[in-house]
Amino acid sequence: MSRLQVACAILVGAGVLGVALVGVAILGKREPDAVAVTDERNDPPVDQRQPIAATEPRPAEPRRPEDPGFDDVAYACPDFYVSTDRCVAALDRRYLGLSPSSVTDRILKPIVPSDGAMTLRRVFYDPEEKRTAIEEAWNDPVCAAAWPPMDEPEGWSGGVRRDLGERCEADAMAEFSVLVELCATESGYARNAEFHRERAVERLDAIDDNQAYWEARAAFENEHYLKMWLAEKCRRTGPGTLAPLKDYVHTGDGFMDFLNYLGDVYSLRRGAAWLGQEWAMVQRNGPRSEMYVHALREADPLRYHVHEAYRLRGKRAVLTHVLAASKLAASGGVEIDSGALFEFAGRYGLDDLEEADRAARKLLAPPN
Repeated sequence: MSRLQVACAILVGAGVLGVALVGVAILGKREPDAVAVTDERNDPPVDQRQPIAATEPRPAEPRRPEDPGFDDVAYACPDFYVSTDRCVAALDRRYLGLSPSSVTDRILKPIVPSDGAMTLRRVFYDPEEKRTAIEEAWNDPVCAAAWPPMDEPEGWSGGVRRDLGERCEADAMAEFSVLVELCATESGYARNAEFHRERAVERLDAIDDNQAYWEARAAFENEHYLKMWLAEKCRRTGPGTLAPLKDYVHTGDGFMDFLNYLGDVYSLRRGAAWLGQEWAMVQRNGPRSEMYVHALREADPLRYHVHEAYRLRGKRAVLTHVLAASKLAASGGVEIDSGALFEFAGRYGLDDLEEADRAARKLLAPPN
C-alpha cells in the first residue's frame, strides 16, 4: 500500500476529510505555533486595545450571568487578548472541567457516565510526559501486537485488550489524541481575533433591546475566551510536544502535512479503543472497521450499540441501536444519557419506532 493510499485510508476511517479541507485554511503550517495568539511581549499597550463592546454607549449591565467565575475572568482578562498568566489561570478555573465535546462537535458527547471523566483538565495535564509514554508504548513489542496493522489484514486474530490498557498507555493515547485534535483544528480563531471582535461589535450595535444586548455580549465573550484560551494553551504546550508522532505523508505541502496531525488523532484513538479505553471506544475518529465492530460487540455490548448508532446511517438502523443501548443499560442498571442518543436519532426521524423496537429486541435476544 502506497503512502498516499495509507493517508486516504486514515481519512476514510477517521471520517475527517471535511475537517481536513477546512484545516488547510486553519493550520497552513505543520508546526502548531503557527496558530499561536500574540505573545504577551508583542501585545499592544493596554490603552490601545479595544474592549468587546458595542460602539454606542449602553446602560449598566442589568445582571451578570450565573457563573461564579465571570467576575474573576472580567478582572483577570480586562482586554480582548488572552496571554497573561493571570488571565490563563482564571480561564483554567472556568474551562478545565469541561468535556472536550463542549468545545467541538467533532468529539461526541459522553453517553455512558464513566466516559464523562474525559475532561480538558486531563487533556492538558503534562502532555510532554504523555508523549514520552506513548512513544515507549509504541516501541513495546507487546503493545505493537495488541491491535491489528492499519490495513487490518485477513487472518489477524485478536480482540479488545483491556488487560494491556495500563501497560500500553491507553489513557494517555486517548487524552493526547484530543490535545492534537484541538490544537490542530480549534486554534485558528486566535489568528483573526481582531476580525472576530469587530464582527461582534457590529452585531451588538444592531441590538436595540438592552437585556438582549447584554445576553448576546456575555455569550460572545464566553465563546471568545474559550477559543482564545484553547489557542494559548496549545501555544504554551509547544511545537515539539505537538509535532506529529509519525510521518504518514510528507511532501512539504501544507495540506499534506496537516494529514500528519489527523493521522496521529486516528492512530492514537484507534490504539486506545483496541486497548479498551472506554471513552475512545465510541468516538468518531477511532476504528470503525467491521473487524473492530465485531471485537467491540464481544467486549462491551453497551458501547457497541452506542458506537453503531453513531457509525451507521439510515433512520431505522440508527434508531434500532439507540433503543438497544437504552434497553441494555436499563436491564443492567446502568444510567446512560438516553436523551442525547434519542436527540441524535431524531435527526433521522422517529416514525419507525415500532419496527425499530422489534429489531432492537431481536438484536438483544440470546442466540439460539
